[in-house]
Amino acid sequence: MTPHTWPHPQTEVAYFRDGYGTWFAAEVARARRWSGALLAPPDGSVADIRIAFLDAPSVPTDAARPPWLAVLAATQELDPALVVRQAMLAWPGSPHYRGPGASPEEFVVAGFQALCPPHPPCEPGPTARESLSRFLRERPGIMGDLGEEGRDAFNRSLRVYWETPERFADAILRERIRDEGYGGTLDLAGFLTGAPVSPEGGEFADLAMERVGLEQRLRPERFFTDAGDYDRAVVEARDWVDRYQRAYAQHYGMIVEAARATLAEVAPALEAAGELDSLNQDGRAVGADAVHRLTVSVTELRALPEQPEPGLPVTGGVTLGRIPVALPEARLAAAAVLASLDIQRRRASASSRHG
Repeated sequence: MTPHTWPHPQTEVAYFRDGYGTWFAAEVARARRWSGALLAPPDGSVADIRIAFLDAPSVPTDAARPPWLAVLAATQELDPALVVRQAMLAWPGSPHYRGPGASPEEFVVAGFQALCPPHPPCEPGPTARESLSRFLRERPGIMGDLGEEGRDAFNRSLRVYWETPERFADAILRERIRDEGYGGTLDLAGFLTGAPVSPEGGEFADLAMERVGLEQRLRPERFFTDAGDYDRAVVEARDWVDRYQRAYAQHYGMIVEAARATLAEVAPALEAAGELDSLNQDGRAVGADAVHRLTVSVTELRALPEQPEPGLPVTGGVTLGRIPVALPEARLAAAAVLASLDIQRRRASASSRHG
């Protein structure tokens, strides 16, 4: 990066590894003097902290320097040990901080072995990383970018985008399934995972139990290791989704009707809230929390769409078999508001008589 030109459209990045073996990245900024622009957090997809080398490294006392920002004199860039120490100090303060986890090598082995099914697990050799990178380069999006990265950036990105080697392996298996033309089965499995059924809803206990079994049978590796049962699970999952959507539409319709009735029931309390606020200004406040609870629950109920959103397993936070908390909460809060208003009216009346 040309000196004194930060911010620059092409970010310079330096990579570090902490004592736990976790890789992180520092965005390198060079400038003549302090700038408030240095306080803007770095893009987490690119870097975790920022190291600023300034000709005049003084920082205004009111700048409230964030812990992820290291400010050094430009001449200190020539002291690598100091730069590393400053990076290590800034890293735990990063909003993108990643604690101890699997090593890049464990990710590489898991990813490489995800290229093997339906064959037995491959023995990772010295070319495993390059084989994996070749596969990734052909992918769109994040995976394709990963395949083009240098070794240090590659090591960091693994933990940025996949929490564990198992999840990384799953992502590769899913890419292989898409290559086979079966991406729709992944969408189906995704719907199952995102379609919770309340454990308290005994009426839908069968759906809940079936979902758990189907999720296991639709694990990505089973596409390759037990194709026959995977295909049967796909058929059963489509039937499950049909039954779920019918049950959800009925349940959601009941919730919307209950929301309408509740909003009508609490309307007097909403009107009373304004008078209560006024009376609370003249003495001991009563029912302020009830007014807040009523406002929050009413806002949530009013936000419910009239119909479930197509293609989504959950709409407006409504889970199959569960009554939204906002319904009873609105009634309870409304009763508390009216009771509080009655108290304040009696106080005001007594005060006027004794006045």
